[in-house]
Amino acid sequence: MPKRRSLDTPQTAAWLKAVGRRIRAKRIEVGLTQECLAELADITPRTLQKLEAGEFATLISTLKRVRAGLGCRYDDLLPD
Repeated sequence: MPKRRSLDTPQTAAWLKAVGRRIRAKRIEVGLTQECLAELADITPRTLQKLEAGEFATLISTLKRVRAGLGCRYDDLLPD
C-alpha cells in the first residue's frame, strides 16, 4: 500500500499561511470584517479566523465561497 503524504509538512504549512495572508489582505482591501466575510461565505467567523491564520486546510468548496464573498479570482488568493 502506498505511503500517504502528510498535510503537516513545512511546505504545506507555508502554503496555507500564504493563502491565509492573501485572504486577509483581500478582505481588508475590499473593506470587509471577518464577521461580514464569514456571513457572505456561509462559514463561521472562527473558520475564517483559522483560515486567515493558516491553521486550516480548507476544502475547495469553502475556498470557493470565500472567493465569491470577496468578489475576486482564485489567482488573487492562491500563492504562485
